[in-house]
Amino acid sequence: MNYVPASFAALRPLDNSVLVGVSLNSTGTLNVNGGTVNTPILFAGQGDNARPSTGTVNITNGGTINATLDSGPTGPLPGFPAVGIGRGLGSVGTVNVDGAGSELNAATGMFSIGRDGSGTLNITDGGKVIAGNTVFGSTVSSTGSSSILVQGIDSELNAVGNNILLGIATDLNPANTNHGTSTLNVRDGGNVIGNVFIGSGGTLKGDGTVTGGVTNFSGTILPGNSPGTLHITGDYTQNNGVIEIEIAGTSVFDLIDVTGSAILDDVLIKFIFVGGYAPQANDNFDFLRAASVAINNPTYEIAGLLPGFGYDVTNNNGLLSLNALTNGTAVPEPATLALLGLGLIGLAARRRRV
Repeated sequence: MNYVPASFAALRPLDNSVLVGVSLNSTGTLNVNGGTVNTPILFAGQGDNARPSTGTVNITNGGTINATLDSGPTGPLPGFPAVGIGRGLGSVGTVNVDGAGSELNAATGMFSIGRDGSGTLNITDGGKVIAGNTVFGSTVSSTGSSSILVQGIDSELNAVGNNILLGIATDLNPANTNHGTSTLNVRDGGNVIGNVFIGSGGTLKGDGTVTGGVTNFSGTILPGNSPGTLHITGDYTQNNGVIEIEIAGTSVFDLIDVTGSAILDDVLIKFIFVGGYAPQANDNFDFLRAASVAINNPTYEIAGLLPGFGYDVTNNNGLLSLNALTNGTAVPEPATLALLGLGLIGLAARRRRV
């Protein structure tokens, strides 16, 4: 186990906790390289507005951190997180869990990411994070921002049947604006286990899998990885908010694949044609698939095509599809527009010389 100078402090009534970056303008780094650290609480970037700090924790090569605090109602500090990343106002915290066998385990604890500061959790290349209680992504203060990346085969964020909250207040009330911004990016075979709740400050994106339900209150869903398929093993419900579907060809476009039911109410769906691609009449793009789909009061927008493209959206036994009724014309790239402008200038000059 390799330690790089870090900031440590005891957090009573639980002693022997690990705090990385806690005092005024401090910068701390903890590397756990193949060994094991047992601590009641792990904080990275704990300082508040009067003591902003930066903390980084790297768990690699099969290393493990066990954060043993019980955050439940019978624990010594009910409702207190076992893991805090970017907790204090003005502070920055980052935790990287990289590689097969590398693990951050809070089997009875909750996670707080970007509570008032900026928090980043990266789980890559087969790393695992276990949260025995709720994972809060920027749910308490408008100053908070958080980013969670789960990338690669066997990479996993496991909330053990609990909730993962992204940019929504802790009461799950969409009208409550006491929250920041949070992004969960699950991609390249990564897996998130838990029920995901998204508020107006939240974004779910990627081409990995959410094993659990997804409920979106005014947040953003960005399926795919330019483009690709987001898998939801459970039910998917969205009230308001945005879905963005990128389309790069008749077989290259985003898809939300839901094993359960999908209910969409008052949702804005943006179809974004990318890479200079333009559809032809009768082209079809299946962008949401579920056991059953109910869609009410949707709004649609088209981007990447010139005005005049005709289309409709159909719901056929759980399959939502964009259907081209006319040919589309791609919006010219900026370089093309510049060349066109130069050509028009040259033509005008030739006309003046005649």
